[in-house]
Amino acid sequence: MLVKEKAQTDLTEDWPLHYFEIENIGERKKILQERIAQYGERDDLRRAEILERRFAGKKQDDMFFHAWMMMLASQNEKPNFLNRKRKEREYAEWMRELCITDCERDAVLEKEWEDFAARYLTICATSGSYRAILGIIPMKDVHLARKIRDEVLLITKKLPALYGRDKEFEDLYRIMRTVYLRLIENGPEYWEE
Repeated sequence: MLVKEKAQTDLTEDWPLHYFEIENIGERKKILQERIAQYGERDDLRRAEILERRFAGKKQDDMFFHAWMMMLASQNEKPNFLNRKRKEREYAEWMRELCITDCERDAVLEKEWEDFAARYLTICATSGSYRAILGIIPMKDVHLARKIRDEVLLITKKLPALYGRDKEFEDLYRIMRTVYLRLIENGPEYWEE
């Protein structure tokens, strides 16, 4: 289902080329702090700022995943005159968690979104429970690719339009689409269906 990518061993070589391959967030923070202390580069400072926003709290939960999953879960509860204000507040909070709002748009943030997109799509493509219909029947690759595509479109196009926030999601949409096309086998074909 996924296009294979080759592995790299020395993750600090050619910095920051392999930055996102540092799986352990505590280790990633440590290496980043060491680089900041040693070089003080602006991009490393920015990486540290975004890393703190993305992996918040003592548990270092991924707030990008949290926001994405909350948006997915909220799709069935459309805003109406009784819940509109509450839904708008929730949606605004999820946008902050994804760094859509209250965060400077730059190449460092886009790389962080690319990492999120790759991780999310990989989890979807490899998770047995995500791939199963009714939890027991395995889904064919073509149906799985369509399901992933539909969720990306829901979060980056349909829901933002519902709240009048579609312009703010254009960059994230572009990145999610690009990563989908790169990672999903036959992605361009499935995306255009």
